[in-house]
Amino acid sequence: EALQVVNEYYCEDQYKAQYLIGDSSGNSMIVEGDNILFNELGYQVLTNFYQSHYVEDDYPCSRFNNATQMIKNVETLTEIFVGAVLSSTYQQGSYPTQYSNIYDLKRGVIYLLYYHNFEEYLKINLQEEFSKGYKSYDIPELFSKLKLKYPINGEAVSPSAVNIFWEGLMDSEYEIIYSKSPDFAQSKSFKVMNEELLLSKASFSYFLFLLVLIVLFSSIKKNRKLISFVFVISFLFVACEKENTAVDESVEKVEVFSKNIGDLDANTTYYWKVNAQRNSSNDFSTESIIQTFVTTQ
Repeated sequence: EALQVVNEYYCEDQYKAQYLIGDSSGNSMIVEGDNILFNELGYQVLTNFYQSHYVEDDYPCSRFNNATQMIKNVETLTEIFVGAVLSSTYQQGSYPTQYSNIYDLKRGVIYLLYYHNFEEYLKINLQEEFSKGYKSYDIPELFSKLKLKYPINGEAVSPSAVNIFWEGLMDSEYEIIYSKSPDFAQSKSFKVMNEELLLSKASFSYFLFLLVLIVLFSSIKKNRKLISFVFVISFLFVACEKENTAVDESVEKVEVFSKNIGDLDANTTYYWKVNAQRNSSNDFSTESIIQTFVTTQ
């Protein structure tokens, strides 16, 4: 149907830009003005140049080459993989990528990612959204700048308790979800409200303060003052570093929060993630990527 429309109607934008069109059965095409490139390899990649103007394998775009190489070698196509492709190809500089989309054409689902944060996504079910009638949303207000901090992927922790640390905005409410199963069957969860965020933020600051004191004390005792100074400065710099983006960080300041989770089984791999909901986001909530930690004896 799309091919018929393209062939029948004149659209001036076709000669200034290009379109990538796909359907749920795996068909796709790239429209370059009157020239159409059909899917012959099982995938298609489009960036900011006309492929018909160049010889294959001599394309003038590193983003195109990177994406093609990644897709060519993948065995299983997943949303996480597509997110990895996006994270390796987003545009920076004076005209940076503002948001990214992943379309699941079979299930009618859109995964929306904001700016350059590929750790947080908003899942939109199109059928459910269409049933609500006409609506419009301001994309930045749907996101909490969510990033997982600790435990890092595969970290070994005590089964008695683990402190979960994550990054986000103060005006959001969070839910920590963890399970022994990668599909989160029989999962457990804890909701963290705004009042608790103030306490967790204070606890994290106290944790940093104690850590710095311990490192300083041990370093002075072992006559390694210089190493201690470099470590402390580096640690504080990483904790306070801002993203180098065009977004006004003074309006939406990112904080670090924590939640203690106890009574875990020993010698067990746990999968965990964080869901977030902005106060201004209506019924939308975002999800983080999934990470793991392993409990010891």
